[in-house]
Amino acid sequence: MHIAGDSFAEIIREGNFDENGSEIINLKPLDSSSIKIVVNRQGIIKRYEQVSKVKKNKKIFPPEKIFHLCRNRVADEIHGVSLIESLTWIINAKHEVEAAMKTLMQRHVKPVMIYHLDTDDTTEISTFKAKMDAANSDGENIYVPKDVVVPEVLGISANATLSPLPWLQWLDDQFYLSSGVPKIILGGTGAITEAAVKIAYLAYQQTIEEDQLYIEEQVKHQLGMELDLEFPASLENELLSDNKKDKETGATQPNDTMAGRGK
Repeated sequence: MHIAGDSFAEIIREGNFDENGSEIINLKPLDSSSIKIVVNRQGIIKRYEQVSKVKKNKKIFPPEKIFHLCRNRVADEIHGVSLIESLTWIINAKHEVEAAMKTLMQRHVKPVMIYHLDTDDTTEISTFKAKMDAANSDGENIYVPKDVVVPEVLGISANATLSPLPWLQWLDDQFYLSSGVPKIILGGTGAITEAAVKIAYLAYQQTIEEDQLYIEEQVKHQLGMELDLEFPASLENELLSDNKKDKETGATQPNDTMAGRGK
């Protein structure tokens, strides 16, 4: 659902019967890219069509045979919105910066050479270029004729170019922000203080619980089954306890929460 925007699973029931009364024994995941949704003029789903990846024939599923989940569906849309759509630009931008930084580091370790040749003969220049390129790639010593070839190291001062690190850090922060997963969840240091970490986790907890409630609701409506997912560990009580301690010790005052309000 998060990757493709929609997830589809064929509902397998006991025996050869397709009635809703027979027991569900399995949910067979289907490739989202091979499923087409067919709706009527009112936007109500009529059927699902699975397009074969090998042959041109297709398999038809009635709505009651498919367990369908949508991510962030807007209004009367029949498809969900993939998480990848909001991350693609950031990922591509990060790859560009990382590739540029890789080239920059290579230039520091193995700088580019400029050779001033005392000739304009294309054959001689090509021969010299092939020889120098081979020597550089093999790490061999380079010998050039005096006063005929003048070697020069292509170097750039440290502060001559804009550092890409702040831009890369900003892209990294935007990636986690757009994905809705705080960096601290994956073991990173996405916040400075303990309180900031707790608030970030609390916000992430709400997102996970919302997804879980949606799944429970859809399982009940589409499969007729009660599902009770275990919610993630909560820090809400701990935050309330910390707030109470701050008030008792005088770290916070009632006026601290009254900013902007009239007396």
